[in-house]
Amino acid sequence: MNTPTHKTLMTALMLAMLLATGLLTGCSDDAAGPSGQAVISGDDYQNLDFSQPNGGLTATDEDVAFGDKAFEDLLFNEDQEASDDPMLTDPEVLSLEAMAADPADSNDQDRPRFTFVRLEWGMIHGPIDSMVSPGDCGALDWSGDISVDRGLLVADRAILFEFPWDHLVRPRPDRQTIGLVSHTYCHFDGLVLKIIERPEDLDPDLPPNVLHIATGPFAGDFTLGELVGMNESFPVDENGNSLHLTGYTVNDIVRCPKGFLNGRWRLLPADAPADTLRPHDPALSEQVGTFGGPWVNLSGRIVGFMRCGYGLDQDGNRVFSGKRIDRMGRFMAFVNGTWEAGEDGVSLVGFHGDWVTPGGMRDGVLSAAAFPSPLPGIAGGFYEGRWATLCDLEAVDQVR
Repeated sequence: MNTPTHKTLMTALMLAMLLATGLLTGCSDDAAGPSGQAVISGDDYQNLDFSQPNGGLTATDEDVAFGDKAFEDLLFNEDQEASDDPMLTDPEVLSLEAMAADPADSNDQDRPRFTFVRLEWGMIHGPIDSMVSPGDCGALDWSGDISVDRGLLVADRAILFEFPWDHLVRPRPDRQTIGLVSHTYCHFDGLVLKIIERPEDLDPDLPPNVLHIATGPFAGDFTLGELVGMNESFPVDENGNSLHLTGYTVNDIVRCPKGFLNGRWRLLPADAPADTLRPHDPALSEQVGTFGGPWVNLSGRIVGFMRCGYGLDQDGNRVFSGKRIDRMGRFMAFVNGTWEAGEDGVSLVGFHGDWVTPGGMRDGVLSAAAFPSPLPGIAGGFYEGRWATLCDLEAVDQVR
């Protein structure tokens, strides 16, 4: 559930706590991030020059969460989103996770298989300042059940759940089923699920294993094979409510880091109409928008943030450049790649790229699909995707 009054009180309390511990530092300037909030940063992400390497960005540290209020809110709320699913400490789950974490068994055909699913439902819009209320969108009841035919189903993280109104049903019906209670208004809720298939669950003579979703306005069945690389949004009404599903199937859950991306994109300036592509001067590179958000691991915990600008280079190619930082703002990598445009030529519908470490080594790949915001008055939307380090070819293939 996402009620503006409750959200405002929680955020004010968290802000006070962080100010007391000195996490928020520095003085604001007139720069603004993709959300329009003031940010503190050594680099200007709204005025990139794509004729220069990395858009002209520098290999320097940034403020925590790029100094962006909406990104900081994600860190403030993270501990409250911890799952209380008893399956997280189930002995069999821990044993199977240990098997997947053992590098000596990396090529063992008898290893368990893990499918991670990031589910979100409601008015999905990416990070925005939680002190800002989008208005009254009406309540939508998403309560229901999620289950799999075989294996173990674990709720790794609850996304934006506001306990006790939103919660996982106790006791659990069984080890393959999760019951949930969730209501959304102008915001969204979600879960990061982990499906563990034992070696015997992977017998090719068995029928396909299926994930069943029956949550209020949405019902759907997906084979685990369909979830490999899935990144789709399913509208449920004409008001902008939808369910979004991003899947990731891996055998290695520790040795080669990988995870999910989510965030927001905005046209520049923030109030620019997204109707026509502005005339392109072939002598100049041109930035048309920005995007950014958290960099999370497979269980949905934030390990850093990304901020990028996208536009056209001198040859008219659609390119983006940005930086990745860790949770404390330390520079981790330059991020570069290409993007796909909507029918208007400037709206973001997806991006693909890689990142390079401070030592100049290409270390991994990333990709995402982008969607328009369901909230009125926003020239932009949200994105969902995945990232993978190059040492895991299975994961890299799904990202590409």
